[in-house]
Amino acid sequence: MNHDLPYTPKPYPSLAQAWILFLIFVAMNIGASYLAVPFQNSAPNLGFFLAYCVGMGATYFIARQLRPNIPGEAVHRFAPGNWVVYPILLFATWACMLFIMPVVELYPPPEWLQEILEDLIDTSSIWAFLSLVVAAPLFEELVFRGIILDGFLKQYSVRKSILWSAFFFGLYHLNPWQFVTAMGLGIFIGWIYHRTRSLLPCIAIHAFANGTSFFLSTGMSEEQQDMTLVETVGGIGPLLLILAGAGVVLYVAIRLLDRLLPAPSRPEEPQLVDHLVDNDD
Repeated sequence: MNHDLPYTPKPYPSLAQAWILFLIFVAMNIGASYLAVPFQNSAPNLGFFLAYCVGMGATYFIARQLRPNIPGEAVHRFAPGNWVVYPILLFATWACMLFIMPVVELYPPPEWLQEILEDLIDTSSIWAFLSLVVAAPLFEELVFRGIILDGFLKQYSVRKSILWSAFFFGLYHLNPWQFVTAMGLGIFIGWIYHRTRSLLPCIAIHAFANGTSFFLSTGMSEEQQDMTLVETVGGIGPLLLILAGAGVVLYVAIRLLDRLLPAPSRPEEPQLVDHLVDNDD
């Protein structure tokens, strides 16, 4: 007697498929960059916003088409969860950023790259705000946590899934100077997604991190922006005290989050089953 079991789609993406998705992202964003050309002289930040939304939107759309629909499973979850968690997330994000900044300053980006980024993003423009604090957290979390990490968690160990998704998140920024920042923050956001399986807290962390950088740049003079973190706080001694305080904050925050966000039970590894044949004699 033959018994046909329903076909169970294989989770998407695998590591190999994630590399292909990265190439798709590069192609989509190169193509979308031409949308910014007509605005280059009149409204460059508007042009950047449009190109970003089209490029990332196209990447997400393709990823959604490649990702199979699993019956009974939500495409994405945006459950807010326990609201007490959010202030803790903000303090933990702040502490993470403080630890990452000195690492980045060990190999500062060249002046030509800084000038390009400054030309692309004018912090006095509402379009720059919408690009960095609204569009980027939404689209990037949909792709990197909602698609890539979610698919990894269904195939690989939690540690491997979080580290690889954070690596792709850093790689997406297409320069080594932002790679460290993005990967470091991506590990923390990935852990939060693993615990909550919801995109809303991930978007909140991402928006807070980008918003902090945006508003700090807005409120600082050009001379202050060129200063190192050691120069900004007044020396290595004050910096060490600040990092020690950030370490305490991060430790306490992680302990609290560990209690408030229990790890989900790990489901059985999904399998691809076409047919099961039983021969009854």
